[in-house]
Amino acid sequence: TMNGGTISNNTSQIRGGGVNVGADTNFVMSGGTIYDNTARYGGGAFNGGTFTMSGNANISGNTAAWGGGVRNDNATFTMNGGTISNNDAIRVFPTSGPDTGGFGGGVSNFNSTFTMNDGIISYNNAISADPDVPSQGGAVSNHGNSDIFNMNGGIISGNTAVQGGGVAAGQIFNMSGGRIFGNTADEVGDGVFNASLEAIITHTGGIIADSVHGFTVGTHVAEVEVTTQPLLSYIPGGTLDLSGLTVTLTMGNASTQATVFADFTANDLTADPAHGTVLTIAAHNGNPIVITHGASGQTASTNNITVAAPTAPAIPATPTTPAHGISAPSPRPGTPAFILHEAMAAARRAVSEVAATASNYTTAESILGAVRAVMPQGAAADWSSGTQFALVPATVGQDGSISGLLIISAGPYSSAIPLNITIPAPGAAGTAANTFFLQLDSFVITDQGGNAVITMDVLPVIQDERTLIPVRFISGALGANVGWNADTRQVTLTQDGQRLTFVIGQTAPGMDVPAQIIGDRTMVPLRFISEFFGATVIWHETERLIEITR
Repeated sequence: TMNGGTISNNTSQIRGGGVNVGADTNFVMSGGTIYDNTARYGGGAFNGGTFTMSGNANISGNTAAWGGGVRNDNATFTMNGGTISNNDAIRVFPTSGPDTGGFGGGVSNFNSTFTMNDGIISYNNAISADPDVPSQGGAVSNHGNSDIFNMNGGIISGNTAVQGGGVAAGQIFNMSGGRIFGNTADEVGDGVFNASLEAIITHTGGIIADSVHGFTVGTHVAEVEVTTQPLLSYIPGGTLDLSGLTVTLTMGNASTQATVFADFTANDLTADPAHGTVLTIAAHNGNPIVITHGASGQTASTNNITVAAPTAPAIPATPTTPAHGISAPSPRPGTPAFILHEAMAAARRAVSEVAATASNYTTAESILGAVRAVMPQGAAADWSSGTQFALVPATVGQDGSISGLLIISAGPYSSAIPLNITIPAPGAAGTAANTFFLQLDSFVITDQGGNAVITMDVLPVIQDERTLIPVRFISGALGANVGWNADTRQVTLTQDGQRLTFVIGQTAPGMDVPAQIIGDRTMVPLRFISEFFGATVIWHETERLIEITR
C-alpha cells in the first residue's frame, strides 16, 4: 500500500523500473509519486497481480519498451483516480525482432483487464524505434489475446503514437463514459485504433472527440449541460416558467446540439419539477430543476430555485405627490421598482380590459384564464424576465362574480390589484355593438352614435397594407373568447362554435400577415379576424376610417 512518498530514478533490465507487483500480490496506490524509472516492461510499475490506483497517485516521467507508465501482464488494473502522464514507450535496451517496443506510452496490457473509472492519462508517448514496427497506443495499448479495457470514466488526452494516439484496442474495448480528446496519431486513429481490425469495440457512453480507425463512434447522448438558466426567482403560488431554459446535448462523437425547452419532448428530455408547476417554499425553495435525458440517463441541474414571500413594501403604480407639491421622481429604468411600476400599470389595463369585455365570457374560470393569459405574455414581451404574477381567486360567487388578487412581484418588490369582475347575465347591457368604427389615429373603437365601445392602449399599426390591432380589443368588439398558450405561443379565438387558432409569427390559412407581439400586445390583422367571424369590413379612404359590421 502506497499512500505517499516517492519512488524514482530506478532501473530494471526486465520488469518494473519502480515497482514489480507479483502474480499473487495486491498493490494499492492512493498517493505518492513513481517517476523517472526505467525498465523493458513497465517503466513505472509492472503488474502481474492486482493493482488499484486512486486519489492523488501519480505515475509520470517513466520509460519502458512496453508500458512507459504501467505494464499489466495477466493481471487486473483498476484506475479510480490519479494521473499517469509524460511517460514514454520506446526501446530502451538493445534488442531486435518483435521486442522492439513502443507500445503503450501510459499503460500496456497483455492478457489483462484494465478498468478505468476515473483519473487522467495524458501526455504519454509511444515512440517507434524501428520504422517497420509502428508504435501503438500513446495512452493505452492492448495487445494480448484476452485483453479487456473498460473505460467508464476519466480522461485520455494529449497522448501520441504512430497508430492510436489515445488507445490501441487489441481484443475488447468497452467505453461507457469518460472523454478521449486531443490525442495525435502519425498514421491512423488519433483517438482509438482497432489494432487487429478484429477487436470488439462498443461505444455506449462517453465522448470520443478524436478520429478513430476500424469502428464506428456511438451517436448516443453523452452529456447534458444547462447553457441558459430559466427564470429561478418566484413568489409562493407562482408557476414555474421554463420557456427560457436551454441545454446543450453532447453526442458520443463530441458534436453538440443546443436544445430549447420547446424541443425537450422531441429530444427525450424531461424537467423535474415540470413547466407550469405551482411553486411553494416548502417543496421548491433552494432546490434545482433536474433535466434528464431518457435514453442515456444523463442529467443536468439548473441553479437553485428561490421561492420567497416579498418583504419590501409595495411600490405604487403611479408616482405620489408629496405635501410640498413637488412630484416624486419615477423609479429609475431597469430597477426592480421601475419594472414593478410598469407591470402594475399594464396589469391594471389588463384587468380593466377583461372586465370591460366580461360579457364575452361564460364562466368565472374563463375570466380567470383571460387574465392569466394577458399577464405572462406582457411580462415575457416587455417588462422583465424577473417579473412574476400569481392570480389568487378568493371567491367565485354563484352569480358569476369573482373576487381575488392579482399579485405582482419584481425583485424584492411586490404589489396586488383587487380583482372584482361579474359576468353579465345573457342579454344584459354591455354586449358589443352591431356596427362600430375605428379611426387609424385613434385609440377608441366607437359605435354608430360615436360612443366609445372599447378604448385601446395602443394605436393601430399598418404593416404590408394591413391594419393590426391588439387581439383582445378586436375580439372584445366581436364578442369572441380569447385563449393563450404560453408554451406554444398559440392564440385561440372562439365564438358561437367557431374556432380560430394561430401561432405568433405564423399565418393561419387565409391570413396574409402573421400575428406578432409589438410592445406587450399581440397584434393581429383586423380584417382577417373580423371576416373570419362573419363581420363585414369597409375602408373609408378619405376619413381613414374602418367600419366593421357584425
